[in-house]
Amino acid sequence: EISACLVGSEMCIRDSFSYCTQAASRTRLAAKSSEEVLMPDIGRVNRLTVSRQSPAGFYLDGGDLGDIFLSRKNAPENCQIGDIVDGFIHHHSDGSLIASSKTPLAQLGDVALLKIAQINDTGAFLDWGLDKELLLPYAEHMGEITAGKKALVKIYLDKSYRIVASMKLDEFIEDTAPHLSRGQRFDVIVAGKTELGYKAVIDNGYWGLLYDSDLIRPLRKGETLTAYVKKAVSYTHLRAHETGRNL
Repeated sequence: EISACLVGSEMCIRDSFSYCTQAASRTRLAAKSSEEVLMPDIGRVNRLTVSRQSPAGFYLDGGDLGDIFLSRKNAPENCQIGDIVDGFIHHHSDGSLIASSKTPLAQLGDVALLKIAQINDTGAFLDWGLDKELLLPYAEHMGEITAGKKALVKIYLDKSYRIVASMKLDEFIEDTAPHLSRGQRFDVIVAGKTELGYKAVIDNGYWGLLYDSDLIRPLRKGETLTAYVKKAVSYTHLRAHETGRNL
């Protein structure tokens, strides 16, 4: 196990570890709950009913979203009308909604370390486990990026309701977590090294700090850990279990 300390409620921001959101932060549609997007959830896996079929595939009942096309290639084996399937809803290149029985490496609202598959005039495209790659617009880049490398991104809906990614995590991640309580469990993803230790994202929505003095080994960017609150004070103490992995 790794003993760790994570920034929690009543967080004290130091000059060497300042991740405050800039005053001019743009309005975002980064969903933290299903209430922030239409139902069913675009960018998430949903349980939907097969309502009809065509030679090319099937149509799922998307409620207010209308029929959502599921190609035979992306449908479960022996799919039939009336079946209930788990489908990930995203956009086709023509803007229409489509579904896939494949689950991507990360979904809407997640922070994830994803491989940069290619870069063109539109931006970078990330491999997130689906045939259609995830767009990382140029406006959402930070620093130089290279195809074949990985980028830590937040997945969100832009103003046009497109599923896209951003490297500008400070515009999405909050500095305080007033709901922390003793014994509470968190999924933590390591974001990078600081003078004090490692900054980390808690539950895809809050900044934290893992102190070097509390760790028994170096951590890697993109590594995930399960952490538990030990003490809810200015710097909330956690115990992070050794279940890390790279995405």
